[in-house]
Amino acid sequence: MTTRQIGGLAATVEVGRVETLTPLMRRITVTGAGLRAFADVHLPGDAVKVALTAQGRSAELDPDDRSAPLHERLAAAGLVTRVYTLRDLAGDTAFLDVLLHAQGPGAAWGVLARPGDRVTIAGPAYGHAADPGAGEFVLIADHAALPALAETARALPAGATAHAYVALSGPGEAQKVVSPARVRAHWITPADPGSVEERTRALLEAVRAAPWRVPGTRVWAAGETGLVKALRRYIRRDLGVPREHARFSGYWTRGKDLDAADLAAVPEELRAAYEAFGYTDNHVIEDIEPSVDLV
Repeated sequence: MTTRQIGGLAATVEVGRVETLTPLMRRITVTGAGLRAFADVHLPGDAVKVALTAQGRSAELDPDDRSAPLHERLAAAGLVTRVYTLRDLAGDTAFLDVLLHAQGPGAAWGVLARPGDRVTIAGPAYGHAADPGAGEFVLIADHAALPALAETARALPAGATAHAYVALSGPGEAQKVVSPARVRAHWITPADPGSVEERTRALLEAVRAAPWRVPGTRVWAAGETGLVKALRRYIRRDLGVPREHARFSGYWTRGKDLDAADLAAVPEELRAAYEAFGYTDNHVIEDIEPSVDLV
């Protein structure tokens, strides 16, 4: 697989439609002429950084300001970023799918974003192109990486065969995976889907039980950092899949569990929104720079 790990574009876009795909997944449509430059260099699975306030509100910076690196300007403005896959990028429109699976600015944005909000994005990054000559693929993701898995599946070569394994954070969360390849999706919902440990265990068990055809199989895996490292050990070391045939990306890592004081400090508007969407994970997401080929 060919991978691009960094991009140098920035644009301010407008939130159009906000819709509920599943109980825990919001889809935020963004539009703007600046997206056309992203489309010109797009690779499947590309992601962008979204500028947010620490409370999860849309935030705007001048995308043409080159007076300082973006991360310095964000810090000076008291802003943070969260990373989301560009879905269905076409011209000046794209979708950003936001999973409401733990406390933090990203999930807050998923429930607080409103049409008309303006938000700055930067990227693209982390996209990749599947080997057009490969015939067998295995795609693995936790719920947070499902949008990236779906975009990856859309770009698989026609006639190829793929198995997709996805650990979900709750019931009713499966989505249709569209692809020119023949994809069989395996949706994994453990008895306690709100537990990161249970989701990790269930997904690893499913992957170990998969009908692997190692010679020539291409592997794509993304999700929580600890999960992806365990997958990498099994797939590279135990199965012997060569490095050039596998891609592993850590998307996020678990932070501290929330105590009563933490929960009481959550703004009422946000707490009500969390409860309405059936929050299951009582912990904070520690955002990380998505890492390709974790060691």
